[in-house]
Amino acid sequence: MKWLEVSQQDSVAILWLNRRDAKVNTILPEMLEECAALLHQIDADDTIKAIVITSSKRDFAVGADLEAIYAAAEHGAAETISRRGHELLLQMEQSKKPVVAAIKGAAVGGGLEIVLACHYRIATKDSHTVFGFPEVTLGLLPGGGATQRLPKLIGIRAALQLMLRGKNISANKALHIGLIDRLVHSAQLMPYAIQQALYMAEQRNFHSKNLTAFDRLVQNNRFVRGMVFDRTREKLLQQNFGNYPAPFKILECIEIGCHFGTEMGNAAEITKFDELAVHPVTKQLIRLFFEAGERRKNPLVNEARHVDNIAVIGAGLTGGGITELSVLNGLHVTLADINPHRSAKTLQRIWRRLSGRVRRNSISPIERWQIMNRVKTQTGFENPQQADIVIEAAPENLLLKQQILARFEAVAPPDCIFASTTSSIPIAQIAKHSARPEQVIGMHYLSPVTKMSLLEIAVTPQTSSKTLATALNLGIAHGKTCIVVKDAPGFYTTRIMAPYLNEALLMLEEGGDIWQIDECARQLGFSVGPFTLIDNIGIDALTHVLEGPLYAFFRRKRGAGAFTASGLPRLLLNAGIEGRKNRRGFYRYDEKTGKKKEVMPDHDIYRVMNQSPRREWFKDKQVRQRLLMCMNNEAVRCLEENILQSVSDGNVGAVLGLGYPAYTGGPFSYLDAIGCSKAIIRLENLARRYGNRFLPASLLYDYAKTGSTFSGG
Repeated sequence: MKWLEVSQQDSVAILWLNRRDAKVNTILPEMLEECAALLHQIDADDTIKAIVITSSKRDFAVGADLEAIYAAAEHGAAETISRRGHELLLQMEQSKKPVVAAIKGAAVGGGLEIVLACHYRIATKDSHTVFGFPEVTLGLLPGGGATQRLPKLIGIRAALQLMLRGKNISANKALHIGLIDRLVHSAQLMPYAIQQALYMAEQRNFHSKNLTAFDRLVQNNRFVRGMVFDRTREKLLQQNFGNYPAPFKILECIEIGCHFGTEMGNAAEITKFDELAVHPVTKQLIRLFFEAGERRKNPLVNEARHVDNIAVIGAGLTGGGITELSVLNGLHVTLADINPHRSAKTLQRIWRRLSGRVRRNSISPIERWQIMNRVKTQTGFENPQQADIVIEAAPENLLLKQQILARFEAVAPPDCIFASTTSSIPIAQIAKHSARPEQVIGMHYLSPVTKMSLLEIAVTPQTSSKTLATALNLGIAHGKTCIVVKDAPGFYTTRIMAPYLNEALLMLEEGGDIWQIDECARQLGFSVGPFTLIDNIGIDALTHVLEGPLYAFFRRKRGAGAFTASGLPRLLLNAGIEGRKNRRGFYRYDEKTGKKKEVMPDHDIYRVMNQSPRREWFKDKQVRQRLLMCMNNEAVRCLEENILQSVSDGNVGAVLGLGYPAYTGGPFSYLDAIGCSKAIIRLENLARRYGNRFLPASLLYDYAKTGSTFSGG
């Protein structure tokens, strides 16, 4: 058999999920058909009393046949896939013999659908055992009956959270909410699963969990249930402004099942799954998923140097984040900073986060110590021979970075690689006096390092393929999606982000309102508005960009009058306003938690600007166009100047690195959707009204003349 292996122990049939041609088990129609045939045979075999389903691989089962769903061009194709999945999982659920799921590793998407169809669920305590429904992040809904089974198992509120957020939860959390019935150590998984299956067969008790009193009230009281659904719908509109249809479809399926019964709910789920499969937003999200997946692989893996030890220079937020990622992924780190207090703060931050994982039972106290023992600190540059790669995370100062590189080359072994985390200074300038320019590379970790999934790797003409291959390997080991860009001021992400943030500042100087501009960005689909983003990255960091090499490049390339940099960040810095880091920015932040005190901006900003708090209210459409089109136009210029290796890199980099609206597919997909001719008209109108910084890129005119698209060339 291609998908399943069968064994028998103590009158219990054990079905092992084991897709022979892949590293992980994905739920394909062929696998479900094979499983259905086996279940039919087992039901007819009187020597078998019960069934255990488990996996031969590290993970239980993840995902479904996304390629088939992505290929569905017409209504009906995805409906067939969903309907057949419903039938086969219903067969498992209605089996006369108890079916026990023995889960190790990830059970997400289609894998969790199988788990829900079982009568009892046992999982290991391992940290890599997780559960989730990521379908919503791909523009889909769970299409195998989960919208009906999950609310009955764990209650409507918990089911909504799990399906609408699209995030994985740990095994401990799954046990707490009732998703699984028992947690055991890995060695006990199969013995206990077999014992439980036999017990259920003898007792004829197919185990049903009891919900809490409040969850039963929500489940059974139509009025309370309606309040929960209405409040959830209201929150969804506040969060995504209707840009993503999948969360609303999930809510509708659960609502229909609660009001009209499981059969109607299942029918609605199949229909809505089919509707979403052909929706343009779903197509964009799945395409981005595929493209990001390709950038988590290293095409130069055979040339990469093996990395066990790294040195991080600078214990600030970036250096500390890189250190944390490294030790969590098994690497040994030497953290160097002239200020030992900064290093101590980094260690304290890592310890606190690890302690949180200990409290959640994700890791043991012993594992916490093992992780902490992988990092050591120092104030100098001792023992560099132990490092395979040195990552410089110093402030954005060219001279400082050149000095660090010179010190590194004086003491480090000949084959050691030097990587700079600069966001805007060209790597060629940092390596200008280097004796080994082929071993110097840019590794721009987007902030916050531990949360952002993108790594931007900048290469100069001198950078060797071995150096690039090693940097890619390290980035992938850190769990990053990597794009490779040509060395230039600002690279790609900073270069397209800077005009976007600058435009927001210019609108503020024109009398615009902070809250309105931020809200317009959120309406577009950005997770946070430009002023919230400036507070997060630091007003000092933005000042370095606006007064640094990038804007010198803009002036040199396009003329002094073609680009206007806002002077507001420097004005705010002089007034002691630095952003979230000192709890004073465009918004006020709590001294202890660092969270926003209130949703409205700090009116002290207007006082520093010598302007009235009574602001001019711009048209929302005008604000949205100014923010989005300046970023799109700069992205095209990056493609035009070969900063980007491909359009896909540009889309993935903008979405994962800057929070560009994912439903559009990225800046180039957005331009394809509206057409280059329409984009030119919008930009020319903006240029006439607001200045030459909006003049369309030459490549847009070329594509408009030939009718080309960025996706099709």
